[in-house]
Amino acid sequence: MPNANTIPRIFLLACLAFTSIQANAQSNQSSPLGINLADVNYFSPEQPFIDIFKTGCTANAPYCWMTFAPGSWDTGEENLLQVDSSGWVTTLSPAGGASAHFTQVGVLLNRSFPSPYYPGGQYIVTYDGAGTIQYTFDAVKNVSLSSPGRDVINVTPSAAGILLYITATDPQHAGNYIRNIHVVQAAYQTNFQAGAIFNPAFLSVVGLFKALRFMDWGKTNQSTQVNWTDRPLTTDAFWSVAGKGVPIEIMVALANQLNADMWYNVPHQVTDAYVTDAATLIRSDLGSGQHLYLEYSNEFWNGAFSQGPWMTAAGYGLWPSHPNDFNQSANYYGMRISQICDEWKSNWGSSASRVTCVMGQQTANDGVAGYALTCPYWNNRPCGNKHGITALAVTGYFGPPGPVPTTWFSQSDGGLTSFYNAFLQGGYDPNAPNGYIQYYIAWLIQNYTQIAVPNNLEMLGYEGGPALQAPDAPTQALFLAFDQDPRMQAVYTAFLTAWQSLGYMHLMNHLTDVEAPTPQFGLWGALWNIFTGNSNPPSFPPYNAMITFISANPCWWSGCASTTSSTPPTTPPSVPTGLIPNP
Repeated sequence: MPNANTIPRIFLLACLAFTSIQANAQSNQSSPLGINLADVNYFSPEQPFIDIFKTGCTANAPYCWMTFAPGSWDTGEENLLQVDSSGWVTTLSPAGGASAHFTQVGVLLNRSFPSPYYPGGQYIVTYDGAGTIQYTFDAVKNVSLSSPGRDVINVTPSAAGILLYITATDPQHAGNYIRNIHVVQAAYQTNFQAGAIFNPAFLSVVGLFKALRFMDWGKTNQSTQVNWTDRPLTTDAFWSVAGKGVPIEIMVALANQLNADMWYNVPHQVTDAYVTDAATLIRSDLGSGQHLYLEYSNEFWNGAFSQGPWMTAAGYGLWPSHPNDFNQSANYYGMRISQICDEWKSNWGSSASRVTCVMGQQTANDGVAGYALTCPYWNNRPCGNKHGITALAVTGYFGPPGPVPTTWFSQSDGGLTSFYNAFLQGGYDPNAPNGYIQYYIAWLIQNYTQIAVPNNLEMLGYEGGPALQAPDAPTQALFLAFDQDPRMQAVYTAFLTAWQSLGYMHLMNHLTDVEAPTPQFGLWGALWNIFTGNSNPPSFPPYNAMITFISANPCWWSGCASTTSSTPPTTPPSVPTGLIPNP
């Protein structure tokens, strides 16, 4: 059987049509909701791939590997590693003959997940090359069942995860270093060898959403891609490298397997040639009945990301006589999405109607998209319908606009009831006199009347959901409790109902599908952990609200439901008994 990391792209995608692991596509064509997929890394409890090695990157470490020495956790010498073009370590000797402490390299897998952590039992580790791999934390090698090129490890899940580390590679110095490592649950080994890519628990969670937004999968924020040769490849050791992320081919493969629409974010620095090549690849591979939402970068106005300053500098390079940073970045953003849309529509030709070009908008500041749409510095202005841009994307967040009343914390239930009531009606939180949901609905109305209508744009939600983040411990405790409370489902349903009742608000993408709870930074996940027990699909209040809403409310806008299907409707996969521990 060919190694899955060396299967050519077209064969790899074709295999998906025959895999026995399928997700529910029968309802997502009329679904009014999409979803953002979480950032891929070793500590993300989304874990979308059968091969968990693909998610093994450690933050922003070069090549994803960590360096170790006996008795030293991380020597911090990743910059001295020698790797091949796919990211495999070719030798444990430091580059350039430098002096170094490390004698081993390793990666973390499935670490810091919320309970119940992840499936335990046997995992199969396969690899090419000669050398020694060792395991620790949750994994113990079963020596009697292992052989060169194939280790069996017994895993007892905890928050520690699995540490896989190489202690020797290419001992004969013949270029036969350890590479093509795959780590797969024993129960899924046959499916993996047949070409299956995606974790069936993940497929069952995202299968009912109409669109998949790949912003985080593509590492859009802080992207380092410039040329087409910079893009991640299916043959890469990891699909979670900082600045690059998941290969476009894998994004398309997921959309095709679920018969879902694709929301693709073009990295901010890429060349025109990159844009053309990406358009060609997606046009060739995306199912004929699926739609593409095309967005340039993400939130150029957000100072937390590098793309805004980069666009400002690029703007000054084109229009140096206009001394205003915001105007420069907004003009450049408007110009670039217009150019990208023009190229994409031309490239897709007779299929151009399947592409929706999206203008991003800072929801609380209507001047952002308003100015980008006029783009007065560009000689081919305005940046709107003239260049095929037909949608305005805002956020769909709802929650307290300021600190919640501290008096709530002394109430018998810790403030849960008051918090619940504050979402739905006024008189509970003075920061939102008409309630949290209505506070946000006012922003939607303003964006519609002041930007969408004058520019003839469809209104979409590029991300949204409950906005729960707080710096202080009492509020964090309240938010954590409420996210798990059944009343969260009622609140989210009320928001989605209000969104729908406006009539002109169309597709809304939740942020995100699965994310561990960090209330100081935000409780964004529809689920805290993809492995939440034996229910399939899993149960959690925000997720339940969306799935129930999808079932009861087919999309309400013209042209929503596709008339053709790229993949026959199927039923959700059943997770084999015993693979996922009880909560």
